[in-house]
Amino acid sequence: MSDFLSSKKLNRSIGWKLVNSLWIILPFIYFPWGGFLYIGSKGKCKKWKIYGIVYLLVFFFLIYLISAPASDGVIGLSVIGYWWIGITHSLIVRNDYLLRLDVILDNMEVTDDTQYHQMRSSVERELGIAPRQIEPNMPEQLEVPPPASMPTTPAESVKRTLDIISAESGSAQSGVAAESSLASNSSGGLVDINTCTSEELMMLPGVSADEADKAMEYRGSFGGFPDTDKFISCIGAKPHIAVKLRPLITCSKPVKQAARHGRVLDI
Repeated sequence: MSDFLSSKKLNRSIGWKLVNSLWIILPFIYFPWGGFLYIGSKGKCKKWKIYGIVYLLVFFFLIYLISAPASDGVIGLSVIGYWWIGITHSLIVRNDYLLRLDVILDNMEVTDDTQYHQMRSSVERELGIAPRQIEPNMPEQLEVPPPASMPTTPAESVKRTLDIISAESGSAQSGVAAESSLASNSSGGLVDINTCTSEELMMLPGVSADEADKAMEYRGSFGGFPDTDKFISCIGAKPHIAVKLRPLITCSKPVKQAARHGRVLDI
């Protein structure tokens, strides 16, 4: 945490940081326990208080070594080690302490750095402080054009299909002519499979000339289709074609009954 925070700039003045770092002087005069007890109390951190107690116990132990008859080399190494460890440890926790103090005062501008936010949230949870709601920088909203209006009636659906067929074939004039013919010979804008022409059938999506001929042959033999499903079955339309056809076609009552076939007996 300290390595990362060392590269971060808290929203505080240099004077504020220096004033709140004066406790580091204590380790330099062999009182690291005083510094850790201070920051542990002000920063509300139990582990720093524990460090302070440990340093205090070691401090008393060093006093005992100095007063007791012992080797000067052992005493010297112990004092130097205690002094060096106390200073190093204090410098390591300094940035963490400043962050804790800043969180407690709650006057810092938070950056967008994800790792920084996670560290701050961890400290806030430990201190029992509810995290502030920080709105991330949102990208500029792109204007999305409204979708093209979809057909709302069967007649509009037929018109749209004819426009697509006309555009794909490259014959706009033929599409207009077929549309006019279809409008005049259909019921309510739909293609009546029992009254339309072969050319009108071929204008439907997925209906080829051969399939139109099959439909016309069936209609001539049986007087018409009983329903649209029979028409779809007759031309052998695949499921995805059938889905497109159903909204575009209608079925009027057959014009005549199917002719009866068989031998006539003269009695």
